Amino acid sequence: MKTAAVSFVAIISLFLGLTSLHGQPRMALMPDESLSRQDIQFFQGINAILLGEQALGKLGIAKASNQAVKDYARMIADDHEITLKELNDLTVGKDIVLPTEPTSYAKTALSRLSQLSGAEFDREYMSFMAGENKRGVDEFQEEVSNGHDARLQLWTTKKIGTMRHHLETARAILGKLNVKK
Repeated sequence: MKTAAVSFVAIISLFLGLTSLHGQPRMALMPDESLSRQDIQFFQGINAILLGEQALGKLGIAKASNQAVKDYARMIADDHEITLKELNDLTVGKDIVLPTEPTSYAKTALSRLSQLSGAEFDREYMSFMAGENKRGVDEFQEEVSNGHDARLQLWTTKKIGTMRHHLETARAILGKLNVKK
């Protein structure tokens, strides 16, 4: 009976992630694990940035006159919808509240850009998106280098390539728009 109790405790420890298969204690990634201040700031900051970029993507779909800008805006809106869901899934079981609105910076940009049209909208929109995506890449790189939550770091490492693609695409489109002046 004592052996069964020890085996039960060992199985529960493995299930909870408290020990490895070799019986060595290890740090568990438990659902209620507390996050570092940096990881919390990343979760909250990047969520607000993504909400802003998603809203800007929808604005670009509606207002862009250049097809490349419209296609870029659609890519941003679609990709950020997926990314926001993934980010939200990563916070399940963690003591964190994610913002439900874009940054005030993005709100101001939405207001300003919504007043523009035609080629002026296209250039200003792509200029803003290039800057936002540069900021996003920098935020992701900081988390990859200095974050503490293993799952968040792994996800960020996978996503940084998409963020770089968004930045490179924004710069390329902006370059073409500026040449056409």
